[in-house]
Amino acid sequence: MTDIHIIGIGKDAYNSSLEQMVDGNHLPWVEDSSASGYPVWSSWNATQRSIYILGRDGIQDTTFNITPYTDDDSQDYSYLMYLILLYRNNGGSQTILIPDDFSEVQTGIDMAQNGDLILLEPGTYYEQINFLGKNITVGSLFFHKMNSDYIGESVLDGQGIGSVITIENGEGSNSKIMGLTIKNGNSSNGAGLIIANQSNPVIEKNHIIENIGFGCGAVGGGLAIMNESSPKIISNMILNNSVMGPCDCICYFGGGIFVDSSSTPIVGGAEGLGNIFFENYGDYGHQLFRQLPIDTTGWQPLNGQFNTFENCPPDFIGDVYPANGWDVSHCYSFLTVTPNSTPSSFNLFSAYPNPFNESITISFRLFEDQFTQMNIFDLSGKLVDKILNDYKKIGNYTITWNANNYASGIYIVQLNFGDAQVSQKVLLLK
Repeated sequence: MTDIHIIGIGKDAYNSSLEQMVDGNHLPWVEDSSASGYPVWSSWNATQRSIYILGRDGIQDTTFNITPYTDDDSQDYSYLMYLILLYRNNGGSQTILIPDDFSEVQTGIDMAQNGDLILLEPGTYYEQINFLGKNITVGSLFFHKMNSDYIGESVLDGQGIGSVITIENGEGSNSKIMGLTIKNGNSSNGAGLIIANQSNPVIEKNHIIENIGFGCGAVGGGLAIMNESSPKIISNMILNNSVMGPCDCICYFGGGIFVDSSSTPIVGGAEGLGNIFFENYGDYGHQLFRQLPIDTTGWQPLNGQFNTFENCPPDFIGDVYPANGWDVSHCYSFLTVTPNSTPSSFNLFSAYPNPFNESITISFRLFEDQFTQMNIFDLSGKLVDKILNDYKKIGNYTITWNANNYASGIYIVQLNFGDAQVSQKVLLLK
């Protein structure tokens, strides 16, 4: 939501300037009504740890004390979030809660106006949705809590009937899909999502998985982007989508994403905004396919930087097609081996399964006795777990990492064998 901002922060000691102020704006600091030297807002008879909700006209709507509430209590969090949303709805854009307000997401869209937020509670919704030309946001509780578990728990399941999400009526960049799992679509064009007809939505932080583009010449198992559309596809996991059909031809393109010759999406494009592509399938362009125009004069590659593939750089023609149609520089890979490693002293077998849900198994073989370590890092380089630190003899070894207590995302399994080191990226998908 773009119409709620924090414009002031209270502290127990007066500061004329606070780092968290937005554009230097703050409410006037005056004395506490019940104690000396505490800068809050005496015009409302304020006391420490009071919360004030103001309308858009600056008039106080309600107030309460925050002390009884804790941010790690799910019931407290839900109460406070819905209270804020309730007051947000008065006189401005609405928040439509699914299934509280309507049992179906599409009914919520039918009733929505431009600027509205349609918020899905965790659950599986068996339907296909169409934005109907509205500039709205459809998302899970991840939209507020920023807990990636909500992505896997908030599912749009297409039941194998058509595209799961259709955005084809010129929706603008204020249209957004955020924090959902989008699965089980089945369509010849864009089984997971079809974005067409000069539509430019933002598709952010979703799991687009297990969709099948089916039909002669099917394209875009995960997404199809067509007819002069320019969406932003950022920070998504695009996994296990495919295109196939009954015709015996090389005509099934873009297992992950298909882009026609008239469209110019941004796919990733900047540090921290990259997507993860894994195990998508098509004849050409398993992960990314761009249709060649009749005349390639002045043709420029699309921005596909900072994405993660099984290998970096990805295999052109196979994984990414065509080579001159995409800029996939600054990419990341699932498997890397350091230059000073000595593979003759060990064999690393790929972690399985990858992606994984709860636990993953890493197997390796040592050809000489040596001290061995296995550590888990997140993408920021922070050590999150140590699972092996021991002297090992020649032989085969299997290590299981239980990730029940970790959030969805990419982790790096790093193994050190004496002076050698090998690391592999693994994907936790809850």
